Amino acid sequence: MTAKVEFLLNEALSMSFSDRALMAHRLISGIDEPIEKDIEIEWIKLAKKRLYELENHQVEPVTWNELKQRVRNA
Repeated sequence: MTAKVEFLLNEALSMSFSDRALMAHRLISGIDEPIEKDIEIEWIKLAKKRLYELENHQVEPVTWNELKQRVRNA
């Protein structure tokens, strides 16, 4: 790890959770690889499917906390 990367990492780790999350999102979004387009297309398809299921009452929405608890108990 270069000194610059280490400095930036230490600065980032001192930020608030929301600022760190935003920074992480922007950094990951900035990685531009061809495979990401395919993944993005699949995420969009899945999001449309889930929205259709919600709008047509095929599934019931749950909160993030409820989902995490269900996964932990599975």
